[in-house]
Amino acid sequence: MVYPELTTRLAMSIGGARELDEVDDDAWIKLARDAGLRPAFVTRTVQELLGRAAREAAGLLATPVHANASAAQVNARVQRLAGRYS
Repeated sequence: MVYPELTTRLAMSIGGARELDEVDDDAWIKLARDAGLRPAFVTRTVQELLGRAAREAAGLLATPVHANASAAQVNARVQRLAGRYS
Protein backbone atom coordinates (compact mmCIF):
# COMPACT_ATOMS: atom_id res chain seq x y z
CA MET A 1 0.00 0.00 0.00
CA VAL A 2 1.37 3.39 -0.98
CA TYR A 3 -0.15 5.30 1.93
CA PRO A 4 -0.83 2.79 4.71
CA GLU A 5 -2.27 5.49 6.94
CA LEU A 6 -5.18 5.97 4.51
CA THR A 7 -8.25 3.78 4.58
CA THR A 8 -9.87 2.04 1.63
CA ARG A 9 -13.27 2.67 3.24
CA LEU A 10 -15.30 4.98 1.04
CA ALA A 11 -16.80 8.18 2.45
CA MET A 12 -20.04 7.32 0.63
CA SER A 13 -21.08 3.94 -0.64
CA ILE A 14 -21.21 3.18 -4.33
CA GLY A 15 -24.18 0.93 -4.97
CA GLY A 16 -23.89 -0.45 -1.44
CA ALA A 17 -20.12 -1.03 -1.62
CA ARG A 18 -18.37 0.51 1.37
CA GLU A 19 -14.77 -0.56 0.60
CA LEU A 20 -12.83 0.31 -2.55
CA ASP A 21 -12.24 -3.35 -3.40
CA GLU A 22 -16.00 -4.05 -3.20
CA VAL A 23 -16.79 -1.64 -6.06
CA ASP A 24 -17.58 -3.71 -9.14
CA ASP A 25 -20.00 -3.65 -12.08
CA ASP A 26 -22.92 -4.61 -9.84
CA ALA A 27 -22.20 -1.69 -7.52
CA TRP A 28 -22.10 0.79 -10.41
CA ILE A 29 -25.29 -0.66 -11.87
CA LYS A 30 -27.08 -0.38 -8.53
CA LEU A 31 -25.84 3.19 -8.13
CA ALA A 32 -27.10 4.04 -11.63
CA ARG A 33 -30.54 2.60 -10.94
CA ASP A 34 -30.75 4.30 -7.54
CA ALA A 35 -29.84 7.62 -9.18
CA GLY A 36 -32.28 7.17 -12.07
CA LEU A 37 -29.51 6.81 -14.64
CA ARG A 38 -29.04 4.20 -17.33
CA PRO A 39 -26.62 1.51 -16.11
CA ALA A 40 -24.94 1.36 -19.52
CA PHE A 41 -24.15 5.08 -19.34
CA VAL A 42 -22.62 4.78 -15.86
CA THR A 43 -20.55 1.66 -16.58
CA ARG A 44 -19.33 3.14 -19.88
CA THR A 45 -18.33 6.36 -18.10
CA VAL A 46 -16.47 4.42 -15.39
CA GLN A 47 -14.69 2.38 -18.07
CA GLU A 48 -13.65 5.52 -19.96
CA LEU A 49 -12.40 7.28 -16.83
CA LEU A 50 -10.41 4.26 -15.66
CA GLY A 51 -8.92 3.86 -19.14
CA ARG A 52 -7.87 7.49 -19.12
CA ALA A 53 -6.44 7.18 -15.58
CA ALA A 54 -4.51 4.05 -16.60
CA ARG A 55 -2.94 5.80 -19.59
CA GLU A 56 -1.99 8.85 -17.52
CA ALA A 57 -0.57 6.77 -14.66
CA ALA A 58 1.58 4.77 -17.07
CA GLY A 59 2.74 7.96 -18.76
CA LEU A 60 3.70 9.58 -15.46
CA LEU A 61 5.62 6.50 -14.40
CA ALA A 62 7.63 6.76 -17.61
CA THR A 63 8.95 10.21 -16.64
CA PRO A 64 12.13 10.31 -14.54
CA VAL A 65 10.68 12.56 -11.84
CA HIS A 66 7.86 10.07 -11.20
CA ALA A 67 9.85 6.85 -11.64
CA ASN A 68 9.78 5.69 -8.02
CA ALA A 69 8.32 2.88 -5.92
CA SER A 70 5.28 4.88 -4.79
CA ALA A 71 4.37 5.84 -8.33
CA ALA A 72 4.84 2.23 -9.42
CA GLN A 73 2.41 1.07 -6.72
CA VAL A 74 -0.17 3.67 -7.73
CA ASN A 75 0.24 2.71 -11.38
CA ALA A 76 -0.16 -0.99 -10.60
CA ARG A 77 -3.36 -0.32 -8.67
CA VAL A 78 -4.81 1.88 -11.42
CA GLN A 79 -3.92 -0.69 -14.07
CA ARG A 80 -5.58 -3.45 -12.02
CA LEU A 81 -8.74 -1.40 -11.57
CA ALA A 82 -8.81 -0.45 -15.25
CA GLY A 83 -8.39 -4.12 -16.17
CA ARG A 84 -11.70 -4.90 -14.43
CA TYR A 85 -13.54 -2.72 -16.92
CA SER A 86 -11.68 -3.21 -20.19
